[in-house]
Amino acid sequence: MKAIKVTLIPDKTIPEFNRLQFMTQEVSLREMLLNGYHPIVDNEYYPEYYPSALSRLDKSMAKALEDILNDKKNIIKEAAQFSNAISCSPRRYYNDTNDEGMPTVLDDLSRRLYFVDNYNYDTITKLARRTLRNNWNTRTAHNVLMHVTGSFNDTRAFLKQFDKNITLRSWDEVSSLDLPNIFNIDDVKGKDSAIIYAAISSPNFRLTGVVDEFINKGYLSFRNRLKGFSLYADVEDKKLIYIAHVTKENRVQLIPHIAIPEDRILYKQYAKSITGKKQYCMDLSIEEVESLQDNATIGFPTLRYEKVEEVRSSSAVVRNDLGLTLYRTGTMVDKDYTNKTLISILEAYDKKVSGVKDELLDRIVDVVVELYRKVKKDLDKYFETPFVKLSYGYSYQNTSRKKIFDPGIDVGSLSQMVVAVYIARHLRAERILSSNWENSSYTIKDLVKSMINGEVTTNHHFIRA
Repeated sequence: MKAIKVTLIPDKTIPEFNRLQFMTQEVSLREMLLNGYHPIVDNEYYPEYYPSALSRLDKSMAKALEDILNDKKNIIKEAAQFSNAISCSPRRYYNDTNDEGMPTVLDDLSRRLYFVDNYNYDTITKLARRTLRNNWNTRTAHNVLMHVTGSFNDTRAFLKQFDKNITLRSWDEVSSLDLPNIFNIDDVKGKDSAIIYAAISSPNFRLTGVVDEFINKGYLSFRNRLKGFSLYADVEDKKLIYIAHVTKENRVQLIPHIAIPEDRILYKQYAKSITGKKQYCMDLSIEEVESLQDNATIGFPTLRYEKVEEVRSSSAVVRNDLGLTLYRTGTMVDKDYTNKTLISILEAYDKKVSGVKDELLDRIVDVVVELYRKVKKDLDKYFETPFVKLSYGYSYQNTSRKKIFDPGIDVGSLSQMVVAVYIARHLRAERILSSNWENSSYTIKDLVKSMINGEVTTNHHFIRA
């Protein structure tokens, strides 16, 4: 396994400033998992077609670095104007000459940032002046001149301070002058910012301590440990996939991700070659997993640094023909029904339709009570086989059908209202629906009124026991 060694080395020009240095190094799988090292892995998405594409894991790494380096607490307050926000989105992905697969975003950081021990503005200015003074030549003198002056007239006026006989008519004549012998760095006063930019092409500073936020034992790391990974084993021209979980006891549980049922035999054969047992799941030491890499590769497709790592779980698809059938009650009359709708229901049962809304609702209650008593025996027979109420939050996505109760009672549009009344009276311990038990602590009429007012509900899903 390859991880990224991170060190701070003195800058070649100003050794008081430090630069990041990244190198890939071989580490054991145990070190990587238990110390949370960022892994260098092959691009897991179509590497044969896009060998230089940046993996999602490396994009996540770049974003994590960006967030840390741009955190205000890691900025030098006394030199904030030289602590610019940095973007770690790589302009290109992998260096063509980089056989180790290390993202070039790290190379960019090593060139674009300086790390210092809380230097203030004056200290940075002094170091910049010293650097220019020690390397004073035509190039550096011209560079300083361009930074401390603006227009051509400003440049001419600046140089005439040191030699009144200088006559300049074009920029070419400026370039032909022996600038190092006309002025020196100590002649430039009140232009500290320009001096810094002249000595350092892109000054951008961070506190040295920030490095501790993305390393562990000297390696690039954003996690205390890695909780999971994937193992891709090559068996008989097929790639077997295992989801690996690292336990608290530092064991690795390998769970097969069986996409094709016909591959089950191969998974068992592969497990037998390792453990001596034909089984789907394996429990191995980290070292035993590492030894499998002669014919298998390790990847981290679910490792992300933007949020808490999500350990991928083994999954299976439930066949539709094996799905559960759920039952529920249908349309219920409630107090929000309009007078027009209530009248249409009462008309269907040949009931009086005049009066205010409360009077219409009272007549609906009487009709439901009448219908319930009429079909009670039929309902007892239908619910002789118990049903079980499911809890809220139960996942219904793998069920094959959802339908309303159909006890075969012919009582018109209020049939589901009648079924709901039966359910409310025969639901034992809020779980078991059966004709063998009945709650008679309240009258049918009071129960129907409570349902219409929304005080009692049977809006649940049931399965046949």
